[in-house]
Amino acid sequence: MKKSIVMLTIILLLAGCKSEISATMAPTATVMTSTPTNLPTMTPIITPEPTAIPELERFLFPFPGERLAFNHEESDITGWAITRDNRDQGLQISYTENKGVDWFTTILPTKQPWEKEVDQKHLFASLNATGPSWIMLALPFESVDGVYNKTLYRSDDKGRSWALLGDFTSVIEGELKEILFINDKEGWVTTNYRGTDIIPLYHTVDGGVTWSLEALPQEKGFRYANVSIPYFDSVGHATVKVEYISDAGKKTVYYESTDNGSTWQLFTFNSILKLNGDKAALEVVRQFAVAWQGQNEKKVSSLFEIRSAEYVSEYTSQLKKHKNTFYSAYSFLQPNDPTPAEFCMNLYYQNDGQTENEVGRMSVCLRQQPKSDKWKIYMLD
Repeated sequence: MKKSIVMLTIILLLAGCKSEISATMAPTATVMTSTPTNLPTMTPIITPEPTAIPELERFLFPFPGERLAFNHEESDITGWAITRDNRDQGLQISYTENKGVDWFTTILPTKQPWEKEVDQKHLFASLNATGPSWIMLALPFESVDGVYNKTLYRSDDKGRSWALLGDFTSVIEGELKEILFINDKEGWVTTNYRGTDIIPLYHTVDGGVTWSLEALPQEKGFRYANVSIPYFDSVGHATVKVEYISDAGKKTVYYESTDNGSTWQLFTFNSILKLNGDKAALEVVRQFAVAWQGQNEKKVSSLFEIRSAEYVSEYTSQLKKHKNTFYSAYSFLQPNDPTPAEFCMNLYYQNDGQTENEVGRMSVCLRQQPKSDKWKIYMLD
């Protein structure tokens, strides 16, 4: 099973937002620079006065130039910053492992003039304290409407050096929206490309060296599709949302992966039986999903433990208020784990559009009946 890498959320900060910066009495922050050709040499070049070191989200932040991005994990001491002192210099990438007391800084080795001009809206990054990091730059062609330049850089040493993986202008169509890497090999990007021939979700299996369209079992007869970056709720299990836009309106479809994004398929009730867990228990969950989606109150009630009618009605009273369509299921049990006498499974659903939230999650909790191989539902959450 592939090891997931936690993606760090980019917090974009507009240059000049003084409300987010405060001067404080703090230890001296040291910025050390490196170049890709002379990696081991780290020479201190900035030593601000210790009485006036700016702070950014409790990190010492001695960068007076334009702030394009800053991110860190909550309660973590590591952080990243992307800044720019001037357009001629280009993008400055900085990394700290001690909340900004020391920063290791290098200049992104861009080759094309347009790369130095990117703003916050056209900079996409997956920056990590462990494992590789990536930065993708994108900017519209001045002469061709709807076409965007795109280059991708990768670092394997916490930002001390960066390598250009390639120019993907002709490979990845449309304006970039999101980027995600789950390990050192597999990643995805989405764009806003509008065409009847593709769902603009691109996948790499070699760390960003090559990209291709993700193979989704797409609908027919749509004008264009909007797609979100895949959402991984656990190791191996993920969903991706696609909105198909046609003359008849919008149709939202969720695709599911149970192999860490290698393949995608539409959810079917029988796919529940392929999850980890006791087969008899999985069959009860399958029957429940079919009955709940079909608004069959009598069948749903029969799957509960013997309780009072009032107890079961607390759940079934919700059955016909809204039409829910299930699009994914997840078992918390791992392969070869013994099935406990009680356990829960998650069912993910789209609602009928009449509630505030478009999607939701329902936990179905079961337990094995005494001196029996049968399973019954004892709680929904």
